[in-house]
Amino acid sequence: MLPLHPKAHIPCHLGRHSGPDYSAYGCGPEQAVDGSLGTGWGSTAGDDQGDPTGTFVAKHITVELPKAVDVSSFGVDPASACGDAGSASTGDYSIEVSADGNAWTTVAEGHFSPADRGQLNTVTPTVPTPAVKYVRFTIKGNQVEDVAKANGEDGTFESICGDSSSAGGYDGCQFADLTEMTVFGTATTTP
Repeated sequence: MLPLHPKAHIPCHLGRHSGPDYSAYGCGPEQAVDGSLGTGWGSTAGDDQGDPTGTFVAKHITVELPKAVDVSSFGVDPASACGDAGSASTGDYSIEVSADGNAWTTVAEGHFSPADRGQLNTVTPTVPTPAVKYVRFTIKGNQVEDVAKANGEDGTFESICGDSSSAGGYDGCQFADLTEMTVFGTATTTP
């Protein structure tokens, strides 16, 4: 892995997550913080059974850092994992940080496109992030709309995945994935 930032990569320990746990298949949430672009976290886009409901339900992972860190950036590969097609890749996302795991501050949010897949993309916090102990990454939407548009179909996640005639053509109507999320920064020093 090429360094994204002159600050050090901080190892993460998975805490909580939402959605089903596919660890038995090598696609559990811990795969999103294992330092590898060859594995990833596979979750569902709608309900926890993976039914194409036409309503995207956000999924998140929360990681604990080994000590308080002044975060300089995050590295994110939004690519799909676990055999899912590209439409399951993370699209809309948010990143929150906390010093205690209770009070959270949103420090980044946006949308990843198909061009962002297969690489660590630098995400810079929009506000200072000193003394961070916990990071929560939320998949708020996937790339169904991006892929459908590239295929000449316009529509929202709801209209594409809520229509049984088109929902079957997009893995993202059932799944939402993230290959990797990493944290870069330096240990917080106290005066």
